[in-house]
Amino acid sequence: MSDLPQPFPWQEDVWQSLLRRAGAGRLPHALLFAGPAGLGKRRLAEAFAARLLCESADAQRACGHCRGCHLHAAGNHPDLLRVYPAEEGKDLTIGQIREATAFQELKPQYAPHKVIVLAPAERMNDSAANALLKTLEEPAAGTLLLLVSDRPAALLPTIRSRCQIIQLRPVHTDAGALHWLQAQLPGGMDAAQVLALAGGAPLAAVQLATGGGAERRTAIMQGLADVALGGAISSAASGWVSGGAEAAVHWAYVTVCELIRVKAAGEGAAMAADDELRRLQAMADSVDLTRLYRVLDRLQEAPRLLRGHANPQLVLEEILIHWATVFPRPRTMARSR
Repeated sequence: MSDLPQPFPWQEDVWQSLLRRAGAGRLPHALLFAGPAGLGKRRLAEAFAARLLCESADAQRACGHCRGCHLHAAGNHPDLLRVYPAEEGKDLTIGQIREATAFQELKPQYAPHKVIVLAPAERMNDSAANALLKTLEEPAAGTLLLLVSDRPAALLPTIRSRCQIIQLRPVHTDAGALHWLQAQLPGGMDAAQVLALAGGAPLAAVQLATGGGAERRTAIMQGLADVALGGAISSAASGWVSGGAEAAVHWAYVTVCELIRVKAAGEGAAMAADDELRRLQAMADSVDLTRLYRVLDRLQEAPRLLRGHANPQLVLEEILIHWATVFPRPRTMARSR
């Protein structure tokens, strides 16, 4: 049992919904697990694949004892295909999508159906995305495709429309998430505060607390504050690039999401989790939400541009130019050339 993926505690409601769909025979040919990074979407998809391949009819989780579970744990279940990048940070290739297409044409060997887990779905070039679309347009009977995406908006609309979306949302006050997170943190750290700093994403909270994320987050927020006060955009962007452009985009995205959440909640919202975020919140307090959403749109688009080998400095400057417009006051927004 320990060798098989299991859903995280904060995913229990979604998990029960998936089990009900499966039990009633109401699964589509494709599910899209969508939501911000750090919520454990891939683990949920893997756990659901394990349960579907388990031969124990009534188990709430994959039983870990049947033939299907033993094959899965050994990594050689013939009815399961994982489509992941060959290396961390790389894209899915058209060759991998073609392999998935060929796999779905085969008949299941042990389970009632075959399962394909594809992640991260947004990391496909145009050729791979079009090949996947063709697979979704002509699905083979007996195959369930589980897509996982941090940024579903980056997928082709025609791909999204052919999937049922399983939306996972930040879990700011979930008791199961807080209990799980507290067990992962060094002694003395407060799970609720760390979870708030990570935008309600428990796995991102662990990275923030134990993987150097705190220092990176502080640097990103300092850059946002400097630009909001009229600082040089090119200097802030350079600092972000030096620490890793994709990490900068991630923490800026989390920060803007938190600002939007608190601002949309109005005066009754809980105070921000720390002084840095409260400072930005105060700066953005009188700003129209539309401006913040425009920044969020740019941040959502940035990973695709960075993967497309765009100049990271220019991509981040573009984001910060839009961020600067959130704070309408006289400023110089010269870009480095």
